[in-house]
Amino acid sequence: MTLKSRWIPVAGIALAVLGSQGMEVQAQTTLLSYAAKFACGSRGVDSSVVVGFYETSVNLHNPHFRQVTAQKKAVIARPQSVPPGPISKLVEEPFQPDGAVGVNCKDIRALFSPAATGFIEGFLVVYVPHETPLDVTDVITARHRAGTDPDVESINVYEVHPQQVIAP
Repeated sequence: MTLKSRWIPVAGIALAVLGSQGMEVQAQTTLLSYAAKFACGSRGVDSSVVVGFYETSVNLHNPHFRQVTAQKKAVIARPQSVPPGPISKLVEEPFQPDGAVGVNCKDIRALFSPAATGFIEGFLVVYVPHETPLDVTDVITARHRAGTDPDVESINVYEVHPQQVIAP
């Protein structure tokens, strides 16, 4: 008897036992998850980021020829030495074929109830079915201070790559 032939019956027995115990085997739904970094607002002291004024825009584009419905939420990241930050409500975002939207700091703050205030940083998380990937680009800008010098001093633009996740 080969090793392979020894394992096949065992797998069949395991499935038979699961079935006889009244356990249902459910199909799992795989999603694509995009986690785009955001930094929003004025930071008055050097901490997780240095003193300055930060704004973010996460650009989402549906490259498909049919509508795609995404779900999005925001998660505020805090230093490890304090309790975890809040997680916003999950909201649906329909995208028409070739449609695009920019999610800015005002939009991210509005995902929380009440709306998040002050300096916030974390991730905008977007979920779509695995068969309908999006184009996701993150744009984070910064300048020394809010209002005193309106010119952008720093800009970071990058493509956000998805991770496969199993839906609950």
